[in-house]
Amino acid sequence: MTTAPLLGPHGSRRSPDERYGTEDVPTGPAPWRTRTAAAGIDALIVLVPLFIGWSIVDALRDDNGGGQADRVVFGAISLSVAVALFVWNRGYRDGNEGQSTGRRWMSLTLRDTDTTGPVGVRRALRRQFGLGRSSSEVVREKTAAADDFEPIPKDGSVAAIRRRRLLGLAVLVVALAAGIFASIAIGARPLTFAEIAHA
Repeated sequence: MTTAPLLGPHGSRRSPDERYGTEDVPTGPAPWRTRTAAAGIDALIVLVPLFIGWSIVDALRDDNGGGQADRVVFGAISLSVAVALFVWNRGYRDGNEGQSTGRRWMSLTLRDTDTTGPVGVRRALRRQFGLGRSSSEVVREKTAAADDFEPIPKDGSVAAIRRRRLLGLAVLVVALAAGIFASIAIGARPLTFAEIAHA
């Protein structure tokens, strides 16, 4: 087997630092269709527990033997789960990593317009309510990478690990309390709040 020398003006004298090709990096904000699809995915993440909770609350009508306390307990549980998912996805992930679940699937990144870095949890949550949108932008992942976007690194200190563990324990305690309230609500005779207040 024989090999032929490279043809062209550089031949075999190509320097190791010379780039073999360039990549087109899009600039400016991401297209609105992609941003809308990402927002739809993120909305579904919050709407699924709300829909499940609504169907449970609807099934616990007075006609079916459910009581007002049952509906409040299961409604509060589903609302709490939806709010927690919203804060985790649109606040924590968007603010620290620049990508919520929907943005990650659509290859988009939320970044600060001035520093081209992450916006932080508070600014990401405020952005969901229309505050501070002018100081942040949603761009394609390639655009953010070309501008050296780096997510906020996780804090690996002992204090941070302790805080995360305590938060996890608090979540478990809340889930246990919700389970206890749900089992009391299911096992008890349907009561109204007026009956509970006068008991």
